[in-house]
Amino acid sequence: MILYATEKVDSDQYFKVPRYATRTTNMFRSAHQLTDFTLDFSIAENLAYCDMMFQQSSAKTIKIIGQPANKVYAAGMFHEENSLTVFTGTPFDGTKMYKYVEAFAFIPKLTEIRFVPNTLSESIKFAQSSLLSNESVQSIIDGLATVTTTCTLTLHETVKAKLTDEQKSTIENKGWTIS
Repeated sequence: MILYATEKVDSDQYFKVPRYATRTTNMFRSAHQLTDFTLDFSIAENLAYCDMMFQQSSAKTIKIIGQPANKVYAAGMFHEENSLTVFTGTPFDGTKMYKYVEAFAFIPKLTEIRFVPNTLSESIKFAQSSLLSNESVQSIIDGLATVTTTCTLTLHETVKAKLTDEQKSTIENKGWTIS
């Protein structure tokens, strides 16, 4: 099922990723009627690809339920989501994703997002997210795992300017650079 550029979708939608689904690539691309959306991964046993799952949709709030059973390819998972402001529900778990460097890079209105502590071990970008709440920034920092090869946390200049010395130290002590 792909809802590419659909116009016959209720704005408040619930989608449960089926147990045997292996790919959700481009599933909600340009689905402009989506505003409040619940995405349920609780039975996703075989899911392997979530790249570009949401791209240029009109989702404002996405509630996540559960995590996929396997590690999923998450490149550009929320690419160019210009309306998205809030992720609620289950925090993102970096051990359940890979190639997520730009999964959240192009979400300019994002204010709320949460991560499971110490699970992010690849570079990650929030380059356009200038409105991140203090709680979201702290959750991102807490989500960073200690790494042995340098990883980069890219934050919008506005957010980076608000980092405390303690937050900067925590990021650097985990082996990360701030960009």
